[in-house]
Amino acid sequence: MKVRINNLSKRFQSVRGRTDVLSDITLEVNEGEFLVILGPSGCGKSTLLNLIAGLERPMEGSIWFDDIPVCSDAKGAFVEPGDRNVAMVFQNYALYPHLSVYENIAFPLRTRRTPKAVLDVAVKESADRVKVGYLLSARPGELSGGERQRVAIARAIVRKPNVFLLDEPLSNLDAALRLSTRIELKTLQKELGVTTIYVTHDQTEAMALGDRVAVMRNGSLEQVATPSEIYASPETTFVAGFVGQPPMNLLEGRLEVREGRAVFAGTETDSVISLNKDPGLSSNEMTSVILGIRAENIRLAAPGGEEGLAGKVERCERLGREVFAYLRVGGWRLCALVQGDDLEEGQAIHLVPDAKKIHLFMGGRRVGISGDRQ
Repeated sequence: MKVRINNLSKRFQSVRGRTDVLSDITLEVNEGEFLVILGPSGCGKSTLLNLIAGLERPMEGSIWFDDIPVCSDAKGAFVEPGDRNVAMVFQNYALYPHLSVYENIAFPLRTRRTPKAVLDVAVKESADRVKVGYLLSARPGELSGGERQRVAIARAIVRKPNVFLLDEPLSNLDAALRLSTRIELKTLQKELGVTTIYVTHDQTEAMALGDRVAVMRNGSLEQVATPSEIYASPETTFVAGFVGQPPMNLLEGRLEVREGRAVFAGTETDSVISLNKDPGLSSNEMTSVILGIRAENIRLAAPGGEEGLAGKVERCERLGREVFAYLRVGGWRLCALVQGDDLEEGQAIHLVPDAKKIHLFMGGRRVGISGDRQ
């Protein structure tokens, strides 16, 4: 099932005044797609999921399942949550503590008055899919966090939903269990072929799970693209700084022309980065921009002799085979992914950024050298 969201807005009124939780959200989720909504706490991603489920009503806009408006202010339509055939998995599992695993999984089917023979088969199939078939007689209090989450997923899929919604479902699990469950969840979604919308603040989850990722901030969409596109071509400085570990280096400076070529010059330093591109500026023009470059696109060399930037090492983080060097270049601080383990704090180094991997941002959005959107 395809999910279409058109110009959706949501706001709350409280003693503090009006809070705009969602602002003019337009988004399309393709049939069978795994879409991840990524953003910091309070950006509105869980509210968007609740609106799709029908747990809340928007102020403006519409939500369509294929060609059916399940919520539309213009058409006066609102389909109740129980009639949308949507299954939702929450962060806190939301299992009934007094019921067995079997009864928890069976609950959605019992509300539909499903015949017992059909119910038995469906419950066992769903439990076996997520590897909790041996726990059917246990109660939630006897299960680990990972087992409870599997039961919650089994309860969601037993009803064969048209849309599968997951709100931070792995955040209560430890790191190792989160990794294994993430892999299994992705495999399960592909086997079922169900349209899935997954909310998280964890960029690693988003990049690993999503066919596409929708990055949100302050109730608005910043960018919707594949994980590789989000990482390699962020549309805004927020996306550049939010996605990636470490985040993209963002350096303030100005774009100008020197001897017929475009360069990026620091505002608090004499350091200059050559852009090796047609500047699209006359010789006396300059403009304030932010330059972005990933840590892996910076090479370190011995001081002197090669065009680049002189700097020094402030500290190093050695994370197994990866070494992140945190560097000072004039007024800039940046991070480089380096090879070897021979760097020392205070050591003089020479930075050579890959000119082909440089991004420029103006007004918070990515631009080309001439000021046109890339």
